[in-house]
Amino acid sequence: MFFSCPSVYVGKKGSYNLSLEDETIKKRFIGAINKEKGIYEKMGDIYAPYYQQMSLAAYQLPEERRQKYGKKAYKDVQAAFKQYLATENKDRPIILAGFSQGSEMAIKLLGDMDPKVAKRVIATYAIGWRLTKDDVKNPNIKAAKGEKDTNVVVSFNTEAPSVTKSLIVPAKMATLAINPLNWRTDTQDADKWNNKGAVFTDYNGNITKEIPYLTGAYLSARRGTLKVTDIDEREYPPNKDMQVGVTIPMTFSSFIETYRTMFMKEQRPS
Repeated sequence: MFFSCPSVYVGKKGSYNLSLEDETIKKRFIGAINKEKGIYEKMGDIYAPYYQQMSLAAYQLPEERRQKYGKKAYKDVQAAFKQYLATENKDRPIILAGFSQGSEMAIKLLGDMDPKVAKRVIATYAIGWRLTKDDVKNPNIKAAKGEKDTNVVVSFNTEAPSVTKSLIVPAKMATLAINPLNWRTDTQDADKWNNKGAVFTDYNGNITKEIPYLTGAYLSARRGTLKVTDIDEREYPPNKDMQVGVTIPMTFSSFIETYRTMFMKEQRPS
């Protein structure tokens, strides 16, 4: 498995890519991987390289400015994947995975891949990001439509029913997703009894809390996002970082393990 770490670098004005010389940030990088790896580690070995990921501050920039910093991050991921193929994979099947920015990297990587290599990708788990109609115009990229699909992208981004825009899925944009509670791509609601539960972990990968049947969910007809139905918004307030003015209204990125951990353990590719 090739795993791209989620965003861990907040940044500030003028600092838009993580420095690989910053040992404090690198510890956060490893911690974020530890929080994720329990989902995937029984699937096989995990290759998770450092990369000069974009800061959250960079996501606030106009698109034409942001591209520069995104390319720098992606260049590292591409180089690491080339190394992975050359020294680690040995022509075996591949699983790509990421979360938030890591999912953005995974989708780009799949799209730019040699088609012969792309055919070996069993699944791409691109959670906490968007998969668009433009993305699936690329013949390497196909959206999952059911639980038995292979060579597809499994993607969803969780948010409150009231959310109409976010950094991840801006207003007037729609994402292609699958509901991991019922493995459907329509708007049919899955109640909380379909939810195996939420699993919370610390930066060492240790489970700190489990909540069975935390919430149900349905896919938004307009946005394609995964709307949760049983969460008290007072318990999970919007993510906000005052340094960079980043507000992600009720996207629930901090506890998306609600779905991800349990359903992926049930639905490992065979």
